[in-house]
Amino acid sequence: MRNWMTKCRQYWERGLDELRITPPAKVRTMPKRTTYRAAVYVIPVRGREILLSQRYNTGFGDGWYSFVAGHVEEGESATETAVRESMEEAGIEIDRGELRFVYTLHRCTADGLVYFDIFFTVARWLGTPSITEPHRCSELRWAAYDALPEKTLPYIRHVVQQIFVEGCVFSEYGWSG
Repeated sequence: MRNWMTKCRQYWERGLDELRITPPAKVRTMPKRTTYRAAVYVIPVRGREILLSQRYNTGFGDGWYSFVAGHVEEGESATETAVRESMEEAGIEIDRGELRFVYTLHRCTADGLVYFDIFFTVARWLGTPSITEPHRCSELRWAAYDALPEKTLPYIRHVVQQIFVEGCVFSEYGWSG
């Protein structure tokens, strides 16, 4: 103990610039961390039917069916996103407690963007689903999960099959290899 205290006093008296730290011969670099995007999808369910939204003028999948959905905004939880998007896009008020988590999709888009897509179903809401963003949605449509419109986005068709037929809760989509 005394020897250690003597060394400390010597360093203190000489100043810290006298300390020399030698880096290791080979420095290991960490791989670049990827940035992921998160989107939340809400699937209102009425018996065997699910509510679909036909995309319009969004720049992605226009003319194709998807669900009420949106990106998670900074500081927002997944369920907060679901509640917000349901009101913004379909005019329905959802209680967070009514949302049921059903699926996560780890998706890579054709242009290399990586998403974690989180899907919730909801069986109870206030209001009648209606188009509240006509500049982004051309139709809301109820469809049986086993009879989707032909122009349903392929990854949405995949998710519907996984949730309602296979009973799965996770998959990956769009990755090569």
